[in-house]
Amino acid sequence: MPLYEINGTRVFADVRGPKDAPPLLYVHGGPGATAFDFMNVQGDRLAESVRVIGVDQRGLLRSDPLTPGTELTADLVIADFEALREALGYRSWAILGHSFGGWMATEYAHRHPESVSAVIFDCPGWDADVANKHRLALVADMLDEDGDTEGAERARELMTLARRMTLADDAWSVIARLGDRTAELNFHDPADARRFTAARAASGFSDEDFARGTAEHVAALRGCMFDSAYPRLAELKQPSILIYGRRDPVVPPVPVMVYRESMPDPKVVVLENSSHHAHLEEPDAYAAAVRGFIADVAAS
Repeated sequence: MPLYEINGTRVFADVRGPKDAPPLLYVHGGPGATAFDFMNVQGDRLAESVRVIGVDQRGLLRSDPLTPGTELTADLVIADFEALREALGYRSWAILGHSFGGWMATEYAHRHPESVSAVIFDCPGWDADVANKHRLALVADMLDEDGDTEGAERARELMTLARRMTLADDAWSVIARLGDRTAELNFHDPADARRFTAARAASGFSDEDFARGTAEHVAALRGCMFDSAYPRLAELKQPSILIYGRRDPVVPPVPVMVYRESMPDPKVVVLENSSHHAHLEEPDAYAAAVRGFIADVAAS
């Protein structure tokens, strides 16, 4: 199993593609997700022309469990990325951040511009206040449909806050009232949600395996999502591309506008039949967009 000893732990990296191809680090979201779902769908597709590296962040799934006393922070996770880059022998690499991984990718590229040659933002969660207020409008209508009047009222109360939302507002507990319908927010086609679930069931990992370390990541990192990444986004100099699903509740018009206004040469790919998991919902179009961008960067 490909485990790399870095910063006092071992992290798992699924590495695919030609050794001489441009390297691309996949930064998963969550907090507390893993690289499994993305690499299961996109690993071999991207590996046609990219050296793609999917990492389970420390403490998650195939990486070593968190050791007692570990202070899990965004600083530490980003330091792990840098240590892994050095361990793999890359002077620099492109990075691809999905969801909260988009926030982490922005932070990483901002702090280590010499290490990050290009950035791909995949349905990025740059600002939890903006994303949650947009998402809660959809949640309120769905809870009304379910007869959950109390939950719908709370969703509308939060989405209309005059101030910025904070972690203490606990928007996620309102979203969780949807139960199994939460998948309707993240997948445009119910068949894609079923494929996502079936792939996990066939993975050989249990629900407990996927959950290991997730609570610690959520507790330590979820608050970062309310520290808007927009100011740091505006300071990035690397080539970048934004890829998102037209129906993604995490990417309303505001972050798209901010991206276009912030970046020196913004590139945007909208996948029309996708929600928050565009890499799974339209996998071939997604892979083509990523490979094409990486090829353009390498050529330039």
